[in-house]
Amino acid sequence: PAAGDFVGHFYGRLAEADRSRPEILRVVAGNHLAESRFVEARPVIKRLLEAVPGDGQAVIWSAWTEAVTGDNIEIGAAVSSLRAFARKHENSKWAMTALKLATAIAGHRGRLATAVDEFGEILDDWKAGQPQLVKVRLGYSPGNGPRVDGFASFDSEAKQFDVTLSRNGGVVMAASSAPQGSRLFSSSDPVIYRLDGRAIFPAPQFSITRGDDGKFAVQVGVSLGDQVKAMQDLTGTIASSPWLSKKTGRIEVWKHATVDRGWYPVQAVFRDGELVVHLVRPRITEPGFDETTIRIDRRRQKISGTFDGFDFTIAYGDARATAWLSGPRWPDVPTKATADASMIFRLLGAASSLFDDKAARTATRPKPGATR
Repeated sequence: PAAGDFVGHFYGRLAEADRSRPEILRVVAGNHLAESRFVEARPVIKRLLEAVPGDGQAVIWSAWTEAVTGDNIEIGAAVSSLRAFARKHENSKWAMTALKLATAIAGHRGRLATAVDEFGEILDDWKAGQPQLVKVRLGYSPGNGPRVDGFASFDSEAKQFDVTLSRNGGVVMAASSAPQGSRLFSSSDPVIYRLDGRAIFPAPQFSITRGDDGKFAVQVGVSLGDQVKAMQDLTGTIASSPWLSKKTGRIEVWKHATVDRGWYPVQAVFRDGELVVHLVRPRITEPGFDETTIRIDRRRQKISGTFDGFDFTIAYGDARATAWLSGPRWPDVPTKATADASMIFRLLGAASSLFDDKAARTATRPKPGATR
């Protein structure tokens, strides 16, 4: 956003003749697209295409913005323009990008509906009956930064919650809570603290709202308490959201999360009971695509995906169905009893330092065979 503000300020101060220069228009349009501001990009790209007709990048940008922001007629025109460019300029380095984007846009509604239907079945399952176990594994690998992983699980039958955060394979923070008490670990103090009779459970909050501009906002938060019920209600809360309880709302939410941000499902196929949804988004500065894949397997009770350096996996069901997904082992360090419930704030501090160099130095790797 800061870069976008700078470019917008710079562009607004130029003389009109300079604003029409292709190199200036290209920078401004590319900046809008990089930040998914398709409405703002569209008039700038129109001027760019007038200045450099037949330019492959400009043609793709123009069709892309028309498809994201336009009506059915404009979407059809966008597909036609991409295919026409690929035929006329088959030797252009942008030809394959144009052809693949045309394919993705042309059938995106049917593929999107397939994904929404399958995901909706899972939500309906959750609404009908809470799964005994829910496990979530998240990972993030920035370009040159550390690999950060998070794992959380909740067993509604045992009333047990577990969470770990790791950096480059070393555990930075871990917590486990059950009615009989909690265990807490922070790599800054290599001791597992045991809070006997003091169970600390997260109380997640989840909601989806839609603003006057038609855009959705997802609010996710968490507070801490000693009641297990809020954690037990999590899947039901998600499934009962007004925007996720019916197909029309689910389609709108999925469209906002994908197409409205420039992502198009180029493939949605079933393989051995698993729905594989492959999405693409044109790269801004060069031919080709950024790509992501979401896998939904209702039979095996798992959802997974990768996008922009992130990867996630969700397993739900009973202990047997989710046994394949587990978190890292706790470090093999001494255990110490404590009555100090404020220890949780030390854990929160450790979590906030995941990307710090200090966290890399203190992250504790479990010894082979060690478990807690």
